[in-house]
Amino acid sequence: MNNFKKYLLTNAALALLIGTVGASVVTAQFGPLEKDAQNLNRDANRMAAQASNTAQRQQNDLNNLKKRADNLIATRIASLQKLLARISADNRLTSDEKNSLTSDVQNSINGLNQLKAKIDGDTTVQDVRSDSQQIFTNYRIYEVYEPKVRLLIAIDNLQALSTRMATIFGKLQNLLNNLQSQGKNVTDLQNLLNDANSRLSSINTTLSSDKTTVLGINTSTTNPQAMFVQVRQDLAQNVRAQFAQIRHDIGQMRDDFKAIFSSSSSTPNASATPTSSSSVTPSSTP
Repeated sequence: MNNFKKYLLTNAALALLIGTVGASVVTAQFGPLEKDAQNLNRDANRMAAQASNTAQRQQNDLNNLKKRADNLIATRIASLQKLLARISADNRLTSDEKNSLTSDVQNSINGLNQLKAKIDGDTTVQDVRSDSQQIFTNYRIYEVYEPKVRLLIAIDNLQALSTRMATIFGKLQNLLNNLQSQGKNVTDLQNLLNDANSRLSSINTTLSSDKTTVLGINTSTTNPQAMFVQVRQDLAQNVRAQFAQIRHDIGQMRDDFKAIFSSSSSTPNASATPTSSSSVTPSSTP
């Protein structure tokens, strides 16, 4: 019995020793691998969180870019709507000009609405940025349409003034013809009127050329700003200077007319004087 107990105890001790040694061997061989697995899991979780944050930032950037583009488009459409109302209400633009301008502006409004739908459906930041550039390259509202309408209205106003001046000059010419038929010296007046008519003709030529230039400007025009500047210079310098000289001519004509009418009104009194004198001169009797 004692020998049996010794056997059991010996076997138990041997098993415990083998188990302890085996555990040490397992820990020595596979412990680092388990630690690496834990580190890998932690890194994966961290990268997943970073990826989620990155995706959220990208979505936020995408939404912000879309919102900014939509605001730019909305502002331009509002400006174009006001421009349509202005074109429709202006009585100085011709029907053809109104139709042409209205068509151009309405096409731009339609194009901007289509562009907005395209941008709202974009799924990447790059696509939104690319499409948003068209707001500035294809729909140059403030660079083209607004100055175009303002200049056309200004030119139409000047042409209307020129037409009124031509009517007045026609009446003045008739008056000069009548005075000349009465034997009045109207040479100076005729020279002044001729000068005014010549300047008015030059004004009409400039306005007609500038109007053609402005009507031809659209969103595809290269460097429209330079063309607008040239037209403004024509109006401010050439046309304005010619109208100023016409005004000077009219002032001179007014003085000359006063002199002629004054002379005409004093002539009957001078001719009446000899008659009065002869009537009071005593006659001599033979």
